[in-house]
Amino acid sequence: LISPLDLQLPTECNVPTYAIHKPRGVLSRTGIDTIGANADANGTSSTFRRTLTDLMVAAGLQPLSKHIGRLDLETGGLILVTADALLLEAALSMPGATSLRASVRPQIDADAIPLDGKEPPFQPLEKTYELLLAGRYQHDAAAIEELRTPLTHSRAGKEHHSEGATVRFIRCFQNEALATEYSLLDCHDEDMNMDGDGDEKSKDGNGDIETVETRRGAIRAERGKTIVSRKTGEPVRPFTPSDGWLTEITVTI
Repeated sequence: LISPLDLQLPTECNVPTYAIHKPRGVLSRTGIDTIGANADANGTSSTFRRTLTDLMVAAGLQPLSKHIGRLDLETGGLILVTADALLLEAALSMPGATSLRASVRPQIDADAIPLDGKEPPFQPLEKTYELLLAGRYQHDAAAIEELRTPLTHSRAGKEHHSEGATVRFIRCFQNEALATEYSLLDCHDEDMNMDGDGDEKSKDGNGDIETVETRRGAIRAERGKTIVSRKTGEPVRPFTPSDGWLTEITVTI
């Protein structure tokens, strides 16, 4: 790691931001899992699920309270945790939306203020996501057009308006393996043996530990089985979501 002091950055840049890989079974939140803590009606024993704070503590880092990005419990990926109010507001596209502002608001050099006395306009970060949609969609399909519709949402009692996303249609393609094995895209072997609470699953009857490849093999074995139709009694192909069709797009917001 390189200290911000070694880089001779301006004072307003000397606030920490961590890039954290959130594994499966970890909540996209900081602090303590209060929902898990209150799940036991008797109040005698509770199941705490791990949070981003637990990851920071385990890595020997000073825990921070604000994060950029939110992933499902069963999804792993990159999340930023920061004490930088300007970065957080830019990523959320909501100026003044964070309580960090008062505590770390930078001192603005008088020479940097425009002649008209106004602060520079707020510049949100542009974010582009690569998506695979299950199914075969044309570029003007209703499901894709809906992504281009402007949104209105509430946060902290205030109403915010967001512009519609810019959607770029890439292609439609058919891939039965990807359509049935998509759940393994961001998996690691350790994820195979953790339950939703981040605890280790019990081994099977043979005492074996499941890996990504053993799960992939089981999926492919099911896909290769001969299935007999209950209606006609004839052999039919195993079910594949959307017949294996996928649509690749990018979404920029």
